[in-house]
Amino acid sequence: MPGTSLASHDRQPRGPSAYAKATADRYRSAPHPGFCHTGATAIATNDNGVVLDIAAAIRRYVHDHPDAADSIDGIHRWWLVPALRDEAPRRVEAAVAQLVRERVLRQVVQEDGRVIYSSGQKPS
Repeated sequence: MPGTSLASHDRQPRGPSAYAKATADRYRSAPHPGFCHTGATAIATNDNGVVLDIAAAIRRYVHDHPDAADSIDGIHRWWLVPALRDEAPRRVEAAVAQLVRERVLRQVVQEDGRVIYSSGQKPS
């Protein structure tokens, strides 16, 4: 169109600022105790946020039920708060994998090949 600058239409979308990236990196690397003192569940809008929410719910469950042990399917079905039970299994798997790396959960492969997860804390 005459008189219209195309420069604003030609711009590529800008990504997050360096500050936003650094803040996100600090948040991801910070320890997440898994407790929500208000009882409210934050609903995240991206995969990473949802995985963090699922990991926090699993942490709390393990804290409240230190002898619990279950498969990924059981964790998804029974350990998560209702608001997170409809999340994709891949997100639960990602949260469990993170908690295994952090040694919050322990992974045991049984003789029949089933994988069971339990508290990563060694019994006293």
